[in-house]
Amino acid sequence: PRLAESRLRALDLSCNPLGESGVASLRRGLRGNETLTHLGLRYVNLPRADNSDSSLEPPFSLARLLEEATGLTSLDLAFNIAQGSGHAVEDLQRALGSATRLRTLSLARCCVGGWRRARAVARGLA
Repeated sequence: PRLAESRLRALDLSCNPLGESGVASLRRGLRGNETLTHLGLRYVNLPRADNSDSSLEPPFSLARLLEEATGLTSLDLAFNIAQGSGHAVEDLQRALGSATRLRTLSLARCCVGGWRRARAVARGLA
């Protein structure tokens, strides 16, 4: 069954390089899913080098996932890069403000960009 129709309560995709297309697929799967309450996404947004000598792939926005994950009560985003773009922390703050059922959030080692940005993320939870 599709994730939106699944009865899964927990899903851990940690240590998988999701990339933009993986995030888009996960967002579609989360849309309308109210049974999934725990989502683990550790180490999914780190820049990585491909086999050639090209530059690192930039991290993508994890905040977009929260827009569709309305049933989540626990989200583990530890060890990802939260400040990939100039507005990534602000986007995360805004998304957290709409995540009304979220009770547990891990942003350990997420490079949010110092105490001012960390405080901005916390304001999204208030």
